Order: sequence, then structure tokens, then C-alpha cells
Amino acid sequence: MLGGLVAHLEPAVVEQLLALIGRDPRQMTVPELNALGHEKQPLLRVIRSNCIECCDGSEAEVRRCRMHWCPFWPYRMASNPFAALRWEAQLAHARNRGAALRKATSLEHETGELALVDDSCGDLHRTGRAFGGQVCMRPCVQAKAVSIGFPHLLPR
Repeated sequence: MLGGLVAHLEPAVVEQLLALIGRDPRQMTVPELNALGHEKQPLLRVIRSNCIECCDGSEAEVRRCRMHWCPFWPYRMASNPFAALRWEAQLAHARNRGAALRKATSLEHETGELALVDDSCGDLHRTGRAFGGQVCMRPCVQAKAVSIGFPHLLPR
């Protein structure tokens, strides 16, 4: 009868006395954890639940929490602020890389050896003699070639 009630406990010696302590959850099976009422959840949701319990069930108090020394404090809103910073840095890097690609592409009027054309839609199109005289047929590229003075690059 007590087997189900103490399934999460194990005997151990604590301060030279025999005591029941909590089992290491890494040594427990998923069905054992489920039997104790624990379900698999995202870690940030678990942290948020702990913060709500700490604030006596008030989600508003979790938002207003001032205990910045708590290791859960940055994660109390169920999001990882450090991941957002990393995401923003990656996004900024991608934007800068795209801008650098658009600036690097140009038409060489003298030779007609064109590698890439930057168009108004943000895509890069191959054209010119370097690619067998193939010209992108998209209207955005045609308009760009005419507007910058290279109508000879358009198909006839």
C-alpha cells in the first residue's frame, strides 16, 4: 500500500541517520514520472509555472517580480531573452549580407560581361554574355536595365 506513496523516495543516510530522500529523476522511467503527475513540458513553461507558484498564483505579480537575483528571473515570462538577442543578431547579419550583395552587383557597360543584376524585387538575376546572352525575362529586371542605360542587355 505504501509502495505507490513512496515510489519517488529512496532510503539514504543523511547526517548519520537513515532517511527517505527523493529519487534521482534521471534514474526514473517516463511511466514512473507520469504516475507521479509529471508530464513532459517545455522547460520555459515549467519555469513560468514555478514563478506563478512563487507569486501565490498571480501572473501579474510574476511580471512585476523584482527578485533579479533569482536564476529564473530572466525566464519568468516563458521566453528566453538570450535567444531573442541571438536571433536579432542573426537577422541583422542576414540583412547586412543581403545589402552587401546588392551593392556588389553592377553592370559593366564596356564589356557586356554581366554576372548579376540587382532588381527592384530584391532578387539577383543572371544575364549578359558571361551566361550565354541569357537575359532574365522578369519585368523588374527589364525596367532596371532600361532605367540605368543598358537596353542592349534586353532580349530582342
